[in-house]
Amino acid sequence: MRIISGKYKGKKILQPSDKITRPLKDLTKESIFNIIQHSNIIRNKI
Repeated sequence: MRIISGKYKGKKILQPSDKITRPLKDLTKESIFNIIQHSNIIRNKI
């Protein structure tokens, strides 16, 4: 997986190499980060 924008654009994030973890689709990842970013409960800035 790679970061597509911001300060770390183009950097890769290492993925687990086990057979239990399955990769997520881009739409799923985008949705997760949108929920985190726009949540009123979580105060961390991404």
